[in-house]
Amino acid sequence: MDGQERLPELLAGVGCAACGAALDADRIAVLAQRDDLAFVEFRCDACGSTSLGLVVADEADARPRTDTARYGEFGPEDELRLAAGGPIGDDDVARMRAFLATYDGDLRGLLNEGGPGPRSA
Repeated sequence: MDGQERLPELLAGVGCAACGAALDADRIAVLAQRDDLAFVEFRCDACGSTSLGLVVADEADARPRTDTARYGEFGPEDELRLAAGGPIGDDDVARMRAFLATYDGDLRGLLNEGGPGPRSA
């Protein structure tokens, strides 16, 4: 693997783990490196997130790569589903606020299918 000074330049343009924006070399810092393994910090100007990465040299391909997806935890099915919907608006926020005001459960129950619903009045 190339030295610490060259690795950020080689990684420049990889996508942010949170928002997918391309990262500049000056926003990539090599925290530690040994043999063909490096721990790297990625700082995104677009969304302000900081993430850590592990870079492993691939002898068959001299270009370092990351395994970050375009939108972090979302997969292709999620991207299609989310692309079909419009942006969140004031009405959406008001409806969610009203729902949460009557919700009698925890976050796990809210996110899991079949969790407790709104409390009965």
